[in-house]
Amino acid sequence: MIRTIPFLLLVLVVTNIHSGWNPFKKKYKRSGEENALLLINELRDSSESIRELIDNSVGWAVFPRVAKVAAGVGGARGNGKVFYNSQLIGTGKLRQLSVGFQLGGQVYGQVILFQDVVTFERFLLGEYRFGGAVSVAVMDEGWGEDVGFKDGTAVLIKGQKGLMYEAALKGQEYRYKPLK
Repeated sequence: MIRTIPFLLLVLVVTNIHSGWNPFKKKYKRSGEENALLLINELRDSSESIRELIDNSVGWAVFPRVAKVAAGVGGARGNGKVFYNSQLIGTGKLRQLSVGFQLGGQVYGQVILFQDVVTFERFLLGEYRFGGAVSVAVMDEGWGEDVGFKDGTAVLIKGQKGLMYEAALKGQEYRYKPLK
């Protein structure tokens, strides 16, 4: 069994790479800020309720490309841009660790909207973390439909490429670095 899981992961990755999927290949030749704004604009255009959610947000953390790989233990990371009142104020890093039944790889975009200044400041100080989720996700293209603020934030995930099966305990950690 212990040898089977790495073998299955290798087969999954090789077949996806053979079909053209590469989680480390840049899809666009744009700056990080341009990719973040492109994702926000796509989000704004997706529905009126999401547009209102963005308009009621004091800040956003936008991670246009988050790469995730898992085989029992998984990890994800991504770089992003942080905006306050629609102005770029810094950069962010996302890291995720997960443990449980999971296998696969995927690349997705993630946007965190902050409802109030207090929650946004917690993010800037590094006191913001997500934890404990159980999900089954097969993501391709599109935004999640259940959108609203919970505990001062709204998180939107846009699937890009890959296949991931998971029922895992996971936690995400964020780091913020202000512009110079």
